[in-house]
Amino acid sequence: MNTLIENLFLANQSLGNTKSESYLEPKNDARKSFYNKAVEDGDKLYSYGTLVAEIKDGQPIVYNVQSQTTLRHVKEWLLQKGFTAINKKQIIKDYGSDDIKVD
Repeated sequence: MNTLIENLFLANQSLGNTKSESYLEPKNDARKSFYNKAVEDGDKLYSYGTLVAEIKDGQPIVYNVQSQTTLRHVKEWLLQKGFTAINKKQIIKDYGSDDIKVD
């Protein structure tokens, strides 16, 4: 059974609306999978269907690290894109938007 996020992703694929959408796969995290809850679309990262980070003019901007899972998604994505992602405090300081959602 597909989740809502998976259904939306599959619907976009069937309509030919995909640009470079793909599920984020963990390479630097101890988890074996993010269970299709993190989706990359070009330079944008969605966690549970919400835009949580993107790259603009070569610089990452993080909008949301409210949950531990979203933080994991953001951290993994930043590392895969070649940016430093040590911990929540560093990510917020270096890449946090003016209205970043934390706790």
